[in-house]
Amino acid sequence: MNRRRFLAGVAMGSVSVAGCLGARESPTLPDGMTVETHHRVGSHLVDDGLEPSGERPHSYQTILTDRSTARERMRGEDGDGNESEGEAEDEIMEFVAETDFDRSYLVVVVVRSWSSQHWLEVREIERTEDGIHVSIASDSDEPTVDDAVVHSIAIRITDEEDDEPDAVAVTIDGESMRTAETTS
Repeated sequence: MNRRRFLAGVAMGSVSVAGCLGARESPTLPDGMTVETHHRVGSHLVDDGLEPSGERPHSYQTILTDRSTARERMRGEDGDGNESEGEAEDEIMEFVAETDFDRSYLVVVVVRSWSSQHWLEVREIERTEDGIHVSIASDSDEPTVDDAVVHSIAIRITDEEDDEPDAVAVTIDGESMRTAETTS
């Protein structure tokens, strides 16, 4: 009898702890704005036309405001227009397909040289005079390992109160990156 109570208590405690560990903070957003993200470790979501920025961490960002540009830039096509294959590409193409570019746009940030157990998380977005400012944090629940890899995050932004921005400034872990300007 005591054994059952003990095991039930351990099981309930484990579920409670797992729920707390899995919970992420919602980003702070302006009124009328919603955000969805797709994070990938170990590969670039976008390979061409990137805006270089900052020195540490080495990062790139771009703004994609229409479906055809997003599909072309995020597909991972080779020089002959052949699509790369794989589950990861299918996931990002689904993310692009689910984007209503009449109401939303994508901000893609690629960061190099963080260990693989880190993930990128949008913490805050603010409207600015020139566009928006996106604050991103790199988080990890585990000790850092020495396996520096590329991290990419695609951020789908729907702003009911403002049009697509002319520029997006990005901050990663408090370090300001160069501003990317809208390209269609």
